[in-house]
Amino acid sequence: MEPIMLVQIAVQKNEYSMVMASISKRRGVITNTETQGDLFIMTADVPLSTPFLNQGTMFGFATELRGLTAG
Repeated sequence: MEPIMLVQIAVQKNEYSMVMASISKRRGVITNTETQGDLFIMTADVPLSTPFLNQGTMFGFATELRGLTAG
């Protein structure tokens, strides 16, 4: 068993593919998507860490998300 985080992210429609790729890199599963105006809102279940790969942890995700979405 491993801790799973429920993550909800709202981004501009033109930036959602990069964010989805970042979630997938972390072994996340997108559970719901919707649009509201110019926003694309996704909900995902993402493992807190991936110790055997030494990458893909949720630690530092906020920093990467700011880089992917220009703030």
